Amino acid sequence: MTQEMVAVSNLSDEEIDRRLQVLVRGERRVLVVFLAHLGEFDRRRAHEPASFTSLFVYCTKRLGLSEAEAYLRIRAARGVRDHPEAMGLLAAGEIHLSALSRLSPHLTAANAAGLLAQARGKTRREVERIALDFEPRALKADVVRALPPPTAV
Repeated sequence: MTQEMVAVSNLSDEEIDRRLQVLVRGERRVLVVFLAHLGEFDRRRAHEPASFTSLFVYCTKRLGLSEAEAYLRIRAARGVRDHPEAMGLLAAGEIHLSALSRLSPHLTAANAAGLLAQARGKTRREVERIALDFEPRALKADVVRALPPPTAV
């Protein structure tokens, strides 16, 4: 690894930029394959025979993912398992892992194509706003306040 670091330090800015673009495409492809495997592992509930109480525990203990990494990947894996069209968007960089993870619980056969298209190229915050449309809004409770006692005139 040290030799790679020295070799990178000798590259021009343009060469590093070119390599980063290649690497991010490769990283996306690997992520999509990982999510497909994780989704199938989840569908089979294969973590149970291995004595893991949940897929989350499996991801954090066996795979060494952080809690945040496990959470994002599990939700995204469930999304691509049920809506494979999301894989192409993720691999192409048209949507990101956070977006897929956030929208995954709201995707249905009827809305998946439109919702994924709506999320293309959006930031995490923009996707948050999209997802809020699919979540129940808490009703505001009526507020009852005691009035102060009347003052003497």
